[in-house]
Amino acid sequence: MKAYLDNAATTPLHPKVKAAMWEVIDEFGNPSSIHAWGRRTRILIEKARTAIAEMLGVSPGEIFFTSGGTEAINTAVYGAVIDRGVRTIITSPIEHKAVLKSAARAQALRPDVHIHYIQHHPDGAFDLDHLHDLLKKAPRGKTLVALMHANNEVGILNDAAAVSALAQQYEALFLCDTVQTLCHTPFQLPELGAHYAACSAHKFHGPKGVGFFYMNKEAKINPLIHGGAQERGMRAGTENVPGIVGLHKAFEIGMEALRTRPDHLLRLRNHMRDRIRALFPEATIWESDNGAVLPTVLAVSFPLNEKTEMMQMRLDMEGVAVSAGSACTSGAAQRSHVLDALNAPKDIVPLRFSFGDLTTFDEVNYAVEALQKILA
Repeated sequence: MKAYLDNAATTPLHPKVKAAMWEVIDEFGNPSSIHAWGRRTRILIEKARTAIAEMLGVSPGEIFFTSGGTEAINTAVYGAVIDRGVRTIITSPIEHKAVLKSAARAQALRPDVHIHYIQHHPDGAFDLDHLHDLLKKAPRGKTLVALMHANNEVGILNDAAAVSALAQQYEALFLCDTVQTLCHTPFQLPELGAHYAACSAHKFHGPKGVGFFYMNKEAKINPLIHGGAQERGMRAGTENVPGIVGLHKAFEIGMEALRTRPDHLLRLRNHMRDRIRALFPEATIWESDNGAVLPTVLAVSFPLNEKTEMMQMRLDMEGVAVSAGSACTSGAAQRSHVLDALNAPKDIVPLRFSFGDLTTFDEVNYAVEALQKILA
């Protein structure tokens, strides 16, 4: 038995997604070509765009296919600064590095850009009162609020609609990182009120290297990548047709799962949480004070000692895949910036268990048994 519980890093390709991609693998025509080969691939792309937009309650003209969430976020940040005249960026110290590093780079290019970081409650949720105070002092019409829908490391689900309401009150643009929530928790983009949002297909059993950028038609910016006129001039480069087809299929499957099995992921998460609480009273579990959690993520920490110091590696040896935080920084020597920002104790061993639509209760139980073996 093995247990893959690192779905927040990436998910296995769904068999139906693989089949859908394989069906079009020989459709090699360039979607920008006007002949029959090109028209066939163009139809596949526009079918995907229309279907995804409909499922999210937006216009197809507001969806632009990209290489993933990082590109989408960079497009929004640079576009807001360069094209919309943003001079104040309000973000969070626990955002994904795609936000933090693109904001820092935008500031380096434009030294008149100021970055402010909101405070958090102890559970990791945004302090909306502090956001309100920052917005009061920010220039109207020249501010970007860049705050994630859910944190990818501790699993706190934020009130994006409340963030949007404050941003609108002060005429600020709102970039919402939805990479971890799309197809994992039910919502439509108009409910979030975001001007910009991001998607990565590989977070919900789609292929790597493809996603989309949502841009509200009222908040248009120029492209990040220049060249041809692909994606209606918003993203140059020949489209990844099999990837887009895979994204479409994965999105369709994920949204259907939310409709037919709305509590499946949360039941997996809470089953593991309850078993860990019962068996390991010394463990600390990150939970929201208001109960709003990302159903795919369970963040747990154990006191640092001789049994726990190599916990991630020892779990790997038992056939259990987990992470200590974001996969984008797990190869670095330093501790997670998220845990540092939340003032987590230094003498802990953090683990992130994360779940997907293909995760089974048997895998969860096996992982708990592996923990018992390691900590015995």
